[in-house]
Parts: sequence; C-alpha cells; structure tokens
Amino acid sequence: MSLPHRISQSLLLTALLLVPRLAAQDVTVGDPVWLMDSPAPGSISELKKGLSPSYPTEMRDTDRIGYAAAVSFVSADGHALQLDIQATDPAFKKAVEINGRSLENLFQWNSRENGNSWRPSIAVVDGRPVDTFVWVPVIFNPASASVNGPNATPRLLSVVPVYVNTKFLHADGSPTPAHVRVALDASGGVVTVTPTAPDTEHFYWPTIEKAVAGWRFAPARKDGRTVAAEVEIAVLPQPFFRLTDNTDKVPVLLKSVLPIYPESMENLRLRAQVTVNFALDTRGRVDNPVVIRSTNPAFNENAILAIRQWKFTPAIHHGRPVRFIMSQQLIFEMEGQDYTNGVSAYSTGQESSDSGPRENGPPVVQNVVDPVYPYDLLRAGVAGSASERMIVDKQGRVVFVQILSASDPQFGLALAAALESFTFDPALRNGVPGFARVTYEHDFLKKDLSNSNVGDALDREETRPGSIHSSDELDQPLRPFSHSAPIFPTAWRGRVSTGTATVEFLVSKDGHVCLPRIVSASAPEFGYAAVQAVSEWLYDPPLVGGSPAVVRMRLPINFKFTQPVP
Repeated sequence: MSLPHRISQSLLLTALLLVPRLAAQDVTVGDPVWLMDSPAPGSISELKKGLSPSYPTEMRDTDRIGYAAAVSFVSADGHALQLDIQATDPAFKKAVEINGRSLENLFQWNSRENGNSWRPSIAVVDGRPVDTFVWVPVIFNPASASVNGPNATPRLLSVVPVYVNTKFLHADGSPTPAHVRVALDASGGVVTVTPTAPDTEHFYWPTIEKAVAGWRFAPARKDGRTVAAEVEIAVLPQPFFRLTDNTDKVPVLLKSVLPIYPESMENLRLRAQVTVNFALDTRGRVDNPVVIRSTNPAFNENAILAIRQWKFTPAIHHGRPVRFIMSQQLIFEMEGQDYTNGVSAYSTGQESSDSGPRENGPPVVQNVVDPVYPYDLLRAGVAGSASERMIVDKQGRVVFVQILSASDPQFGLALAAALESFTFDPALRNGVPGFARVTYEHDFLKKDLSNSNVGDALDREETRPGSIHSSDELDQPLRPFSHSAPIFPTAWRGRVSTGTATVEFLVSKDGHVCLPRIVSASAPEFGYAAVQAVSEWLYDPPLVGGSPAVVRMRLPINFKFTQPVP
C-alpha cells in the first residue's frame, strides 16, 4: 500500500492574485501592479481570500530588508495560467510558498472536483472582463525597522517592479538579482542609488536606478528624531510582459494532472522541487517537456509525465495559433512531513543547510543530475569513485570542472559531464553574489543501479542479443518526447566553437534510455556530455509488429557553443 502523500505546486498561489493591502507583523502585502500592455482597469476586485504570510522565525534576529514578488496571469474567463515567485532571500520565498499551500483547495483546476465554485477575481475594464497579469509584492521588514520606539532603521513601505529585457534571463526564466545601496534623507526620500556589484548589474542599471528612486521608505530614527541613513537591499528584475511582442492572447489551462510521488522515494520522505520547461504547439498540446532545474533527479520523470498530459488553448497572434514557451515548477512532498529545514538528498563539500538569511554563505545546489555509469566499466562490473571541484560563477553556473581524483579516468570524465549540468544559488558575501569553489564526490556502485530496465538491458546483451531490434525494424521512426540538448564541455569553451559525438543506446519497452555508450567523439569530453544528455531522454514505447520492443539506436550529436548571458 502506498503511503499517503501530497504534491503541491507553485501554481497554487494563483488564487491569491489580487490581494488587498495587508499589514502584518513585519510583513506588508502591497497593491497588485498591472503588467500588461493593455489598459489597466480603474480598480481591481478584491479577493475573498487574502495573502498573509508570517515573518520567518529564522530571520527575526537580522536587520536585513527584503521582499518577495508573486507574478501570475488569470484569463478573462477565470482560468489561471502561470505563477512565478521570486524573493531576495530563500526564507522570504519559503514564507510566501508555505502560506499559499494552506489554500491549495481554492486553486481553480480542482474547484469543481472539490465542490468549490470559487474562482480567482477577474479584472474588469469598461464593464467587460479582461485578461489579468499582475505583480504582487510582499515586503519583509526586520524588527529593527519597528514603527514604534525612539530608534529604528529605515522601513521599506512600497516597491515597484524593475523591468528588464528578456535577453537578460537565465534558461529557467529567472533574472540575476541586483544588489544596491540606497541613501535616504531624514524624510525617508531616496537620495542616491548605487550598485554594490556593478560588473553584474550594468546591463540593466539605469532601469534599476530609476525604479528604486521611486520606492517609499519610512525614515530611520535616532533618539526619537528622524535621520538620514543608508540601507542595502537586493532588487528583483522583472521581464516586462507585452502581449503585442509575439502573442495577442496567451494560452489558457484547460486540464492539468498532478504528478505522482515516486514510490521508490516514499521511504526517504524527501521534498523535491522540479521545474519543467515546455512548448505549446498550435493546438495547445505540450511539446518536449524537459527538466531545467531539479533538487532530486529521482522525481524528474514523474514531473515530465504529468506536465505532458496538461491541455491548453493555443496562444494567438494576429488571429492565428502560434507556438508558446513556458515553464512550471512542481513541488513534491509527503503528507505529514515537516520540511522546515528543506530536506535534500544532495549536498556538496561547500554547501550549508542553514535555512536562514544568506548574507554570507557558500553556493547552494539547485539543480543536480546523476552521472552516467561508463558502459565499459558497468559491463565489466567495475565499481569506483571520483572527486571533483567546480568553479561556480556569480549567476550560479558551473564554468569549470577539475578532476581531483578518480579510481578510473572514465569515472572522472563521467562525473565531470554531470557536474556541468549543476546550477546553484550563488555564493554571497555581504549579500552580493560572487565566485566560489565547490567540491563533490560520487561513488559508482553497481548495486545502486536498481533500475530494472538497466538490469534487463545488460541481461539481453549478454544472453539474448537476438531480442534487441534495430531501428529499421520499428513500425515507425522513434523520436523522444522529452529531449534536452547536451552541455558544451567547459574544458573546450574558448578553444573550439563546435564538437561532435556519436552515441549508441538501447530504448526499453517502456521508452527509457539504457546503457548509453560513446561510439566516437571529437574529444572525450564531448562523448561523455552526449551520453549524459541522452540518458535523460524519454520515448514512447518502441513498437515492432504492434508490440513493445527493445531497440538499439545510434545517433550523431552536434555541439555548438553559445555565449551565456552574463
């Protein structure tokens, strides 16, 4: 019998779009900001339920100002599409997410099933309902910014979005937070705004400076008198949403399927966050869902399989359906488990499990993948290990991998290929992102390969090679429904701009890639990068004569280096 479980999603907060202004202890929920290119309504209807997060307990002894921003879309007919929650500190983001989960029964896709007819509030312009895309700030002020008492630090009262061009976004749709120092006069007015890390922020600095100049603060106090002061704060850049850029009407979610908590993980009772990127075709069907961020790869497949079943109306541009790209975060949790400390199965040599403010701290891993067991060593039954060092840049990207030790060179190359897919929340020093070195060790053990497809594939190659079909025997050509591109090896960046590899693998009866191996490569690193990528692909079951079959595939993989966004 499966254990009871709950799976929540970042989408659950969509029911909280248009909240009234709310003051709580050290927390203020601001008025929603209209993010669309169309005219804003004169007023936005008040929701029946409000957003009221609690100030994080672990932050009460700090004097750091911060805020979170919840961004979401509701169509004119009351269907929610997407939500993004960003925050200047992980503890603030967690506070908003936890508050939203308590209202999960209000989320629109389950309302009919639960017998609850509540819907998100819809904006009205000239008496007609309109699509709504809004940004809702949640401001967290420290105890030192108290409204009472003779002495106080500045208190942040209101913020507005800091719009940036979408070319400054990362692959998962998130921009790099900016860090600024704000000088205030004795009335709380902004005098100057200066970057604390100009090398990472100059790409959109004028926009940041102009926006922060319009923020409102309550002034600092000393012995009962208001005084000038300075405050440091992180800023969350927001891409401006313009329907007229490439879409006149965004898709509407018609059907969703919640992912299943993997049975193999139930005994561990872990919490996992998986973000899936996908396209919608001109019929509103999900195309090529791939994981772009995951705290535990054991949950990736179930996230992909769930998203693949979602249905939308197509995006419309100039009256015609068009392709539309979006992403969605899914959160896996077990019922009754306390996840206050963010339980994770993955750690690195320089990580911290502290869930409090990260004014100073090492990078924290946000995306992990399991390395592929080198085929020759797996076939020979050779176990081993490797230890490696990564250089993580200010955006949390791995820009260099050094093999420190490996019981066999192949283990070192295999682990390096996996580590280049890792991403992090960057290291911080006085709240400012910086470069960091991170160590990671991995043991390659045959007993860990408990996947029945791998065992079956090894047995077939050894004892039943005739049961493995060639691609020519398939009823129809085999194409993956989930396929991410390989990572260009860091060892060759700046040295060459292209590379090649040819890989061979088996596709099991249920569409999993098994036993990927390198046939040829322009350099060993390209071969291992290609094997790492295809190991995560998913296929529909291969058919031979109408029945599921195991098939051997051979594919060329081409690499082309593209300079990442700074």
